[in-house]
Amino acid sequence: MAGQAEAKVEMAPEESIAGALEAMSVRRCSTLTELWGLAVGDVRAAVSARFVVAPKLRVLEHHDLAPALIVYDPGLAVIGLVEFLDLGSAHLVTELTQHIDRAAYLRQLCLIEGERARKHALTVELVLVLRGGEALDYEDRVGTVLRRIARETGYFRVIGVNLLYEQPDGTYRESDVRRAFCWLLADTRKWLAGARESEPPRLSLKLVNYRLPGVRKYRFAAEAAFHVIHGSNGSGKTSLSESLELLATGTVERLQREPAYFPNVRYRPKGTAPGQPLSAARLALHSRSSGSSRGARAVVAEQPPSPDASDHRVLWRPETPPLLSADSFRLDQVLMDRLVRCDEVTRAALFLRAFFPEDRPLFDALA
Repeated sequence: MAGQAEAKVEMAPEESIAGALEAMSVRRCSTLTELWGLAVGDVRAAVSARFVVAPKLRVLEHHDLAPALIVYDPGLAVIGLVEFLDLGSAHLVTELTQHIDRAAYLRQLCLIEGERARKHALTVELVLVLRGGEALDYEDRVGTVLRRIARETGYFRVIGVNLLYEQPDGTYRESDVRRAFCWLLADTRKWLAGARESEPPRLSLKLVNYRLPGVRKYRFAAEAAFHVIHGSNGSGKTSLSESLELLATGTVERLQREPAYFPNVRYRPKGTAPGQPLSAARLALHSRSSGSSRGARAVVAEQPPSPDASDHRVLWRPETPPLLSADSFRLDQVLMDRLVRCDEVTRAALFLRAFFPEDRPLFDALA
């Protein structure tokens, strides 16, 4: 009828999630047969994960599941269940508990089947999509239930639980979707795909009087994705790895609390008096790829004494900006100690800062 406003067609909530998954290059399948098309460990699994909307399946002939969506990634050997929760429902607590119970039982069945078939057991991720209500409802009601389950059960040690909050207009923020489905490693796969297609960089490192005397030059094989550094004590393994960390990030995490580090990284010839000035130590890293070149340089040198100081002080002077912005350069004992000894909130903050660097100002404000 002329002049009559068109009725707004609302998209089903399952289709909204499906669209968000497709935007992450997760392929839609029409049947479960198509979903299970690739075996775990199949080399073709690097292509993408896949999902089915409103599936009905039976696991080991007795465990019936009918999630809103099911996501399967054969490459990562993970299965994800997507369920919707209405924050205004009187049965919210019961439904939330049931979803977690089913996911935990599915993981148990996957372990049983993996042991029986002598193959890698699928891990299980649960994505809870929270609809309606206000953010305060989400914090109070859902948070209370999750904390109780964490105290009373070991479920969260065997499954992953991810929350996705629906916006008032029925949409989902891209950053929220990435968090809820972070276990699909979409950004990592995109980066790896680009790395395979592009020419590998040719890296070279030059150290002059850095902890050891003389000039040392290193060239890293461009065709190798993994390098092993080995040698006897005092041969320079730590010098090499920490010089890379220093040039890439502007600091050496292991030595941040060592005030005497920079005075000692320069080579001190035998017979040098303790107060005698030393020559500068220099570091340079170059990366060349596809006609472009990047580099980082730094120097550790003497700083002339001020009028009120009687001794020389050491100056650490990066000559170029750091190549990377990272919370931790190495997964070493220092980082492991931080993860093990800190509380759960601090541990979560470490991972969030690492995986979502664009939100660092928010994390810093909440710290």
